[in-house]
Formats: sequence, structure tokens, C-alpha cells
Amino acid sequence: MTAAPPSVAELAGLWEEIRDTLETDTGMNLHDERQERLAEAFRQFVHDNRLVSLTDIRERLTDPARRGAAIEEFVSHLTVGETFFFRNADHFRALRETVIPAIIGDRRRDRTLRVWSGGCATGEEPYSIAILIERDFPALAAWDVRILATDISKTFLEKGRAARYRAWSFRQTDIGNDPRYFKQEKDEFILNERIRDRVRFHHLNLVYDAYPSLLMQTVGLDIIFFRNVAIYLKEEVSQSIVRRFARCLRPGGWLLIGEVEISHRLFSEDDFEKIRDGETILLRRRDTEIPMTYAPAPIVPLWRVSHWTSSSPLEGEAGRGGRDAPAVTPHPASPSRGEEIQALQQARSFLADGQVQLAQQLIDRAASAEPLAIEAHLLSAALADEAGDLKSAAESLRRALYLDRDCLMAHLLLGMVLRGGGTPESARIFRNALAIARSMKPAELIPYSDGMCAGRFIQILEQMS
Repeated sequence: MTAAPPSVAELAGLWEEIRDTLETDTGMNLHDERQERLAEAFRQFVHDNRLVSLTDIRERLTDPARRGAAIEEFVSHLTVGETFFFRNADHFRALRETVIPAIIGDRRRDRTLRVWSGGCATGEEPYSIAILIERDFPALAAWDVRILATDISKTFLEKGRAARYRAWSFRQTDIGNDPRYFKQEKDEFILNERIRDRVRFHHLNLVYDAYPSLLMQTVGLDIIFFRNVAIYLKEEVSQSIVRRFARCLRPGGWLLIGEVEISHRLFSEDDFEKIRDGETILLRRRDTEIPMTYAPAPIVPLWRVSHWTSSSPLEGEAGRGGRDAPAVTPHPASPSRGEEIQALQQARSFLADGQVQLAQQLIDRAASAEPLAIEAHLLSAALADEAGDLKSAAESLRRALYLDRDCLMAHLLLGMVLRGGGTPESARIFRNALAIARSMKPAELIPYSDGMCAGRFIQILEQMS
């Protein structure tokens, strides 16, 4: 007979440890009136995972290989995760009348637009942005427009990728009845594939994951949405997140925060100008230099979805000997090493300002000056994705793997390229990377990742697998 799960009362000795663990990993405020919600989330977590002892519970929350998944499961129970299309109509009015017209004026030369929906829940917000851009700014069809949507909850992200919604998601708009964007099947509204492919969903923990990040493509952004997230967080955590957002935005970039969340304590006036637009308050990054201290490692880039045939140039062996890697002739380190480092540093600065073409020239110069520069190949892969060139991205990553067959970042990114191209080889790439990572100590740092440890890397790979 199976023992009944321990009750909250029986967990008195473990309760504060659990709460502190969750607050540390998520930045959420779980004291006072929110303890009741935490207790309910805990009961659901224990029930869903059939945990019957204190030892089982502690191991799930402390084991480096399983902690991340456990935390994310808790978050899905602790947060509402409920939103709807075009929520807060005045924000979208300001986006249409003020923000995007200003960006069009600023970015007319390079014709790029980068948007990040941080804490995207089930996807209604980033899809609303994509619909507004297509509907109200037809001229942007000729631009390179990218929308990144991130959340800490894997469950929410899966729903967002599925892009199937019920009537409650349209309670303040009739956009669900527009056949240009949705098709109705029984009680579900299915988003048009054209709009769905303009948004890239990705797991990201705003407390300790990577941003700004070059490979994650969270530098040089034009707009960040951070709405209805700070209400769950400790004030000091929200302040830290907003400071990092300032480094993600290009000078003149825009930050939109929930109207009930914004306060003078949330942001620094050295970083942002506060602009009142109708009933909405907008934050615009000042045209001043903000120190670019790169926080933990990039997790994965946003690889453009593309459809390849079975003869796709992306297929082939990757790493672990590099049988199919492009030919690279190894040679001793040369005096050009200093030039390579300087070029990559300048490239990072240009990317932070959204100047992709100048960054590409510098990265190409670095790779030419020092062909053994793995970082140059990794950055080249990210920029090839910017151009929608998965073949070139894969070639750059294979060069990196030829130089170091155990380069975990190259394995991870190549796996993402292959998966984005519909190539089944990606599963094997991820398995190879997992095997390498599991041979490392959990706290050991991953090279070229700006500080991500092997334990976190394993969590990311397990989620992708």
C-alpha cells in the first residue's frame, strides 16, 4: 500500500528551506499572504511527482540534474500564466503610434527590428505584437523583424508554440474572428502559421540565465516587454532585471512595463527617460554608454525555422572527431592574436548598438586573422542565423567542433541548427553534448559560455531532448 504524501505540517523542518530555494532561483516573493499559494503549489508538486518521503522531496529540489525542472514545475503552479491578446490596449496604441514609428526613423538604414517579450506566458503577448506589426506596418514586410518570447515555465512555452487558443484569450478583442490570423476548429482558435513562425519561444530564467547575450541575440534590442511579471518578484530582483534590460537595449530602445508595476524605484534615471504617452508610461534608454558586463552564459540562440529536404546540407556527423567538418588547417598561434581579440571586442560593442553589418565585418576579420579562434566561429554562426542562413551557421559550428570536438557550446548550437532545419541528427548531437557535460563536475564552467556551469547546461539539454 502506497504511503500518503507528507502534509505541509509534517514538513516544518523543510518548509523554510523549500521557500528559500524557490525565492533564490526565481526571485519571487513567497512570504506573507503568498505562503498559502506556495503551500497549494507544493501539494500539487508532491501529488504530480508521487513523492512520499521528505528525502524524495529534498533530493528533487537539490539534485543539480533535476532541480531546474522541479523549480519550473513549481513556477507553473505559483503563477497565473493567464493573459489575453492585446492586453492593455493603451500599450499597443503607444506601440503603434509612438514606439514603432520612432524605430522606423532610427533604423531606416539597416531595416532591422528586434523585440523581446520577457515572461511571455502562453504567447498571447508576442503574437499580438507580431499581428500588430503585420497589420499596421506593411512596409516592415521588407525588414528583418524578430520577436523573442521567453518564460521560465516549460508548460507555458509549449502552449505558446502550439498557438491554439480558446475564446477567453480574446476577451478584449475580436482578432480571433479575423481569418487572416486565425482559423477556428470547434472551440479552439488556431493561429496562422505565418504569424506563428515570426515568434521564437525559448526558456529563460530572468533571475540567473544569460542576458544580455550575443549568442542568445538579446543585445541591440529595440523593444522589451516586461509586463505583469514584476508583481510576482521581490523589488530588488525586479530592479536588477531592469538594469540588465538597459544593457540589452540599443541606445534609444524602449521598455514597456505593466502600469501597476512601474515606480521610480524600479529603474535608474541614468539609464532610462520616463515618457508619458496618453495613459501609458514608456521607458526609453538614454543615449549613453552603459557598461556591458555579460551575465551568465547564453542558453540557446533563436534559430530561424526553415524547411529542408532529406538532402539538407545541415545533415552529417558533428563533433567527436569531426569527420564531416569543413577542412581547417591547424597552425601555431600567430602574432595576430591581439588583433583577433580587439576585433571581437569591437564586434560585441557594435552588436550591443544593433549594428549587425559592422559586427559581421569585424568577426570575419577576427576569423581571418586567427583561424583557430573558436569564439569567432560561434559568433559567425549566430550572425548567419540573423541572415536566415542555416547552412553557413552549421558550417561555422562544424569549424568550431573541428578545432575542439568537445566544445559544448558548439554542440548545443549545432543541435539547435539541425533541429531548426528539421534534421533528426539533432537528437544525437544533444546526446553527445549530454555525455560530455555529465563527465564534468556540476559547478565546472562551460568554455565560451560567459559563466554557465555544467549542471545548468545539463538541465537545458535535458529540456531540449
